[in-house]
Amino acid sequence: MELAVYNLVINAIKYGPADQQIEVLLEANNLLIRDHGQGFDLAQVLATGRSNTPSATLGSTGLGLQLVRQICKRYGWHLDQAVIDGGNQVGIGWG
Repeated sequence: MELAVYNLVINAIKYGPADQQIEVLLEANNLLIRDHGQGFDLAQVLATGRSNTPSATLGSTGLGLQLVRQICKRYGWHLDQAVIDGGNQVGIGWG
């Protein structure tokens, strides 16, 4: 799980505004990473390796999210994403 969380936090730092606050929350059977970046479509990034947001110009290939998805599949966890309150929320859930 350490590698999955690391990748999600690094993505939040890398693709969000420099002065943003990043939240890491543990709720029951979910670990949530919230940021205040542009938001993205998880399904699109996983399918194509590309995002349609301005951060896509930074050269993201989606490799970090692919790795997180594979870790989640390996352990039977689920990976979710939503655009909320002017930012992103990515979660890993289990149980």
